[in-house]
Amino acid sequence: MKNKELGAFGEILAQKRLEDKGYGFICKNYRGDGCEIDLIMEDGNTLVFVEVKTRSDMSFSSGRSAVNFKKQQHMMRAAQRFLIENEMQLRRCRMDVVEIDMKNKTICHIKSAFTI
Repeated sequence: MKNKELGAFGEILAQKRLEDKGYGFICKNYRGDGCEIDLIMEDGNTLVFVEVKTRSDMSFSSGRSAVNFKKQQHMMRAAQRFLIENEMQLRRCRMDVVEIDMKNKTICHIKSAFTI
């Protein structure tokens, strides 16, 4: 499976996992201010911006380690654009990471992976 296909498949798995936990789906692959957010979900009254990292093999690096400072800054910039476009600036927000390990068939949901 190519990287782009692997990523898209991981986003489907992550969305399903979050919906199974009771999260509401808002949108997928939101692009704003030159940056992308994989999933935007709702957890109760909290808007959740989700970065999905899917790995076919974790021996090189974990998915969560790929969400470095630069990636966090991009997510925050896109989230800010989403909030402004949708007049949701006063909504409570959170940044989560979903790490999918295809080899071991595990999904790890990291709530509040970094602060806004």
